[in-house]
Amino acid sequence: MGRNRSSGGQSASATAGRSRRAGCVFRLILPAVAGLTLCVYAAGWLIAWWNGAPAVQNLALPPRPVAAGEVTLVADLTGRDPAGKPVLHHAVFDRLLRLIDDAGDVLILDQFLVNEFMTGASGAPVPRDLSGELVAALVRKQAATPRLRVLFITDPVNGCYRPGCPPVLAPLVKAGIPVLVTDLDALPDRNWLVCPFQRVLGPLLDSLAPTRAASLPNPFGRDAGGMSAADWCRLLTFKANHRKVAACRTRNGRYEALVASGNPHSASAAHGNLAVWLTGAAAGDILRAETDLARGILLRSPDSCYTAPVPPWQLLRDLDSWPLPPPNSPSGRTGDRPVAPTPHAPRTGDRPVAPTIYYLTDARIGDTVDRLLAEAGPGDRVDALLFQLADPRVIRAFQDAAARGAQVRLLLDSNDSAFGRDKRGLPNRVVAAAMYEWAGRHRAPLTLRWFATAGEQGHFKALRVAASGATGRHDALLTGSANFTGRNLRGLTLESDLLLSPAGAAGRQFDGIFACLWENRDGVVYSEPYPTRALAPGPARWARQLAAAWAGITGFCTY
Repeated sequence: MGRNRSSGGQSASATAGRSRRAGCVFRLILPAVAGLTLCVYAAGWLIAWWNGAPAVQNLALPPRPVAAGEVTLVADLTGRDPAGKPVLHHAVFDRLLRLIDDAGDVLILDQFLVNEFMTGASGAPVPRDLSGELVAALVRKQAATPRLRVLFITDPVNGCYRPGCPPVLAPLVKAGIPVLVTDLDALPDRNWLVCPFQRVLGPLLDSLAPTRAASLPNPFGRDAGGMSAADWCRLLTFKANHRKVAACRTRNGRYEALVASGNPHSASAAHGNLAVWLTGAAAGDILRAETDLARGILLRSPDSCYTAPVPPWQLLRDLDSWPLPPPNSPSGRTGDRPVAPTPHAPRTGDRPVAPTIYYLTDARIGDTVDRLLAEAGPGDRVDALLFQLADPRVIRAFQDAAARGAQVRLLLDSNDSAFGRDKRGLPNRVVAAAMYEWAGRHRAPLTLRWFATAGEQGHFKALRVAASGATGRHDALLTGSANFTGRNLRGLTLESDLLLSPAGAAGRQFDGIFACLWENRDGVVYSEPYPTRALAPGPARWARQLAAAWAGITGFCTY
């Protein structure tokens, strides 16, 4: 009996000892894990500070006067006839194919989305396999013109962020066309919840077999295969080379370029888009700027270049011998000492100044948007076709322009879905609700409408500021790849836009396109009044506002 009590006492004492030891271990592990996490986080920011953004160009190339016929707008318009059947008036991709066919000895393409993922998943019609057609056209062109030097720059999203050449572009490498996959580590960090850990742990995840296994679901669709932990880590940084540029020198020595809002992406074939096709010296500047970007990618990350049979170092050396136009900058380097764009057209007597074009990239685009809107006032028209509007500075600038008396009209995508996935109207429906109520309270001349989409997107990124008359001191048009979000306008992604100031004939061409979309001309429904897709006040709207605010603060989003 005594032994049992003694044994029971020893057992209780041992249990208590183990509990104390477990408690001590727990108290030690928690600070250790927190300290290690903090160290990794700090190291990530240190690496970002030391290494970050050498590939971000932030160019504002000096202005180039353009003659009649050297600049043309090309539009993809998607609407519905009275019976609800889709009506497509598309020309941007055909113009890209024409540019490829015109190429004589140099051709560079810098394209964000080129893949076969999610085809048909959006519920919208997919009239063409754009990605397949583009790859086939390049392969045919290289075979027909062996002396043509072609370079293809793209984003890792097309390979689901896996190492190696994206499979859809493998035929290009086989045909002897180099493919450069942009090193996104060169871009600034926005998602502060993920980016520091990715910078430190990314190489470790790439080296460990369990984290390389493609066992996780793929957000781009089942046909795209699985993704690894390392791939997901890169995806969640939400970095991108978002450009949609093509430039070449033709057989007769003329330079051509196409700067677009649309991707040659099969699942995006029904979207509405706008592009600028230009020839002459300005197109040559774009060709040189893209070559400089390719050189920067090769110098920073030669293993992201896929060539056959030429090794990356040889391609880097060969770029110096390409027949490019002389640098436009006085210092001898593209983009050094950029000339600040003049947002509105001055006049000399009664004769307007000739149309002038500027090539802008990255943060320079946001600076230009700020300047254009800041100078809009009474008697001006401010028209915008926007896929995404989320940058707080730009939203306030639209409101301030309306408060000063400018007539502001915004035609927005409702952001209801993207490739079959529900986007809950973020960010545009939340932003539009606030702007609509602001305009009502202040009785400001700010009007909103929605693109009449049914699965596809109003994928435009265009801003027009003009005087109320046919000519006037305010005459500017800005369009290209950059959405009006903090991520796209403030130098966090690689973007490319063209500013025409004065816009001249291209501006009048845009006015016609905008009127067609805004007024639903030719019996086609392109747009709808704001109330048709407005967010009603209530818990659902509050939840979306909180989600949009959280995403914007953390950077855990694409806007």
